[in-house]
Amino acid sequence: DPWLNFLFAFELSLGAGFSWWPNIGGLARICKTSRAAFWPNILGLVFAATVGTGLGTAAALLVGDCDPASWMIPICGGAVGIIALILVSIANISANSIMIYTTSLGLKQIKALFRQKWVIVTAVYMTPPLIGLFWSNTIYDYFYLLLGLACLIYCPISIMARMPIHIRAGSS
Repeated sequence: DPWLNFLFAFELSLGAGFSWWPNIGGLARICKTSRAAFWPNILGLVFAATVGTGLGTAAALLVGDCDPASWMIPICGGAVGIIALILVSIANISANSIMIYTTSLGLKQIKALFRQKWVIVTAVYMTPPLIGLFWSNTIYDYFYLLLGLACLIYCPISIMARMPIHIRAGSS
């Protein structure tokens, strides 16, 4: 059913979008001005991600496989395809570095971790994902479930964060 496919795509896009909100908030907290927090997120997460997603979707539809490694080299050629795959790898490393930093920064707000060294706090955060590497195929099989869970958690938090305090407290 085309409408069911559309709803699945919409829900997954919503989940992916909301799953970035904690990172955006974490980055905004470490910027000196709101302008310095706003424009990089708009340019990177809205425009660049939209262009990249659109090109990736078109290429995946053309080749019939959503794995970038299977279509970048056939479509772009050997040299450009390898450079593109290297850029995708760098993008993933930088995005994960941002997530690790902002999450570790948030964990430092917990009383038990407040005075701990960064190495300890980062190790606390990174231990579950490193253990998860042993079951990476299972995690990929349940990726959409994890994305839905992120949407379920972050959507209400994001909406509540935008509400004025008197509405959140239940007063008028």
